Amino acid sequence: VQIFVLVLAPILLILAKQSDLGTAMICVVGILAVMWLGEVPARTMAIVAGLVVAVGIVGVVSEPYRMSRLMVFLDPWNDGEGGFGKGYQLIHSFYAIAGGGLFGVGLGNSHEKYLYLTQSDTDFIFAIIAEELGLAGALVVIALFALFLYAGMRIARSATDNFGTMVAGGLTIMIAFQAFLNIAMVVGWFPVVGKPLPFVSSGGSSLIATLAMVGLILSVSKEAAAPTIYERRRADLRVVRAASDTGHTTASARSGRGRAGANRR
Repeated sequence: VQIFVLVLAPILLILAKQSDLGTAMICVVGILAVMWLGEVPARTMAIVAGLVVAVGIVGVVSEPYRMSRLMVFLDPWNDGEGGFGKGYQLIHSFYAIAGGGLFGVGLGNSHEKYLYLTQSDTDFIFAIIAEELGLAGALVVIALFALFLYAGMRIARSATDNFGTMVAGGLTIMIAFQAFLNIAMVVGWFPVVGKPLPFVSSGGSSLIATLAMVGLILSVSKEAAAPTIYERRRADLRVVRAASDTGHTTASARSGRGRAGANRR
């Protein structure tokens, strides 16, 4: 708890103060994931989670624009401008998802992204996927993120030490949580926080950061797949023993042939 308060809390407060509550939330989830993977006592995790929730509530209530986002989330049509104000994006996200139906209107045939949904290639790209590819395509995207989460946690479990487990598991959960946050925001399950969909939304900085995290996860996988120093030593011993046995067999065979020749003479 002391480490969290002294080192991590100021960083999260700076992120929250910069109107980037979404990034702060993702970092908090990553921290809690690392604590869980590091087998931190449940009481300590509960204290940290309670502090985070308390600070989050204060942060939302103290900022008028965050409260307005919360109100729009509860009723986007009641934004004070008849749905053409702060609820506009969310409303047209609903229209895009509903218009896609089961199998969508076809790739590239979206109406919302050309005429109405202004953030269609970044924060609300999932709504366009649902419109063009339908519920089936949206479920495929969700399944791929679930597969990513499964693969990342398998890598974390196979790590050779606790540090590798915490790195791979924490980064995997952060990426998966960001995907969940974006999808929940688009379908109206969570207030709009302006976080892109990993690997899908346009934007170089987000993609670079996500791929860097994937690189760290893969480095843990590579380390786990590599033989340990003890395995290498055992392999070397097996080679030495095999060579010794081969030499002993060869010497015995030569000795046997020598004795047979002497007997013939």
